[in-house]
Amino acid sequence: MLCPALMGRPAQAAERCPGADTTLAMRECLDRLLQRSDATLGRALAGIATEASQVPGGSFPQLWRSFAEEHLGGADPAGQLRRYQLQRRRTCQYLNSLSLQGSGFGSSVMACELNLNDTPLRQIRS
Repeated sequence: MLCPALMGRPAQAAERCPGADTTLAMRECLDRLLQRSDATLGRALAGIATEASQVPGGSFPQLWRSFAEEHLGGADPAGQLRRYQLQRRRTCQYLNSLSLQGSGFGSSVMACELNLNDTPLRQIRS
């Protein structure tokens, strides 16, 4: 029996792409949504880097750069996004493999990735 928290994952993908009636259509829809979401996240990360570099007072930009180097793998927003995408994909593949999803695995992984993108985007917008 599957864990209740893991049940219903294919439904999450279907909710994001209500007109997709085949697995291929679902994957294509989710891929487009994920690309858009990644582009939005990339712009947000670039905005943070620009904002941090423009803070007057001298020490904050260096503090931010040090923090980014230590915790984000660098201050380059494009590099931060690539590292995030890699970890996001690994996390979603792992979570979906735990739920023993076979059919629709790729769609479930992409829906998971979209869900994970929503979290930092909400935090950045707050």
